[in-house]
Amino acid sequence: MRVGVIDVGANTVRVLVVEQTTQGPRIVKEQKARLSLGADVEATGSLSSDRIKQTAEYVRAYARLARNLGVSSLDVLVTSPGRQARNGHELTRELSRASRTDTRILSSEMEGQLAYYGAISAVGPLAGRTLVCDVGGGSTQLIVGESDAVLWQLSVDIGSLRLTRRFGFARAATSSKVVAARSEVQRLLGTTRIPAVAQAYATGGTAKALGRICDREMTGAALEQAITRISALSPTKLSNLYPVGYWRAERLLAGALILSELQRRAGVPLRVAGGGIREGAALTMLDRLAAA
Repeated sequence: MRVGVIDVGANTVRVLVVEQTTQGPRIVKEQKARLSLGADVEATGSLSSDRIKQTAEYVRAYARLARNLGVSSLDVLVTSPGRQARNGHELTRELSRASRTDTRILSSEMEGQLAYYGAISAVGPLAGRTLVCDVGGGSTQLIVGESDAVLWQLSVDIGSLRLTRRFGFARAATSSKVVAARSEVQRLLGTTRIPAVAQAYATGGTAKALGRICDREMTGAALEQAITRISALSPTKLSNLYPVGYWRAERLLAGALILSELQRRAGVPLRVAGGGIREGAALTMLDRLAAA
């Protein structure tokens, strides 16, 4: 049994095909395209017709790929661009046509729940309450749960792409810009207090890239060292020094500032989780099909 998930986010459009085997779920195919829908949302509040058309073309190709791989079910999910763009409904209409299946705009609650499920499934059984931080391009999801039960969650409309565009982190950042961006993250989080947890995981592209710099455990000190290191380098130099692509390097400082503030409020180190929204969605589909 195979299922497919196409995830349309602020940074990328991705396809994931997962197969249920006797040993458990197995990834059959992953592919992504970098389209930066969140850049339009940050600049104008809407998605341009060219951006919608380009996204639809990729979704059409990914839906064809998934069906050629024999999926029995295919979900097309839109995250922050659909919620935040004034014309998000136009995007979903075009993607439904392109994929020949219904396209859903995920609520922030559902996005968080799928990220949590995907993250904890990737790291195995956990004792005590767990925090999952999912920093995307256009929004950040915080979820606290115990085992499979979500106990608390919060969505904040800021992510690595939007913060990068807002503060112009296109070259080595000045200290004043770093301070201003950090203050913006704190302002958006307000008085949020994260419930006490036994452990915390970060998922998403920012977390994976930072894990290569922070040795996969992000303490407060390690994150501050990473911020100092990243802010002194241009994206080109950063991608040359570390195994981080230029596109991710361009957004990494903003993502690190967000994760640093989340880690400070959580009070425990962040570890990198391999799974996230797409994995959570695929596992949910497999569970649903198995129960049918």
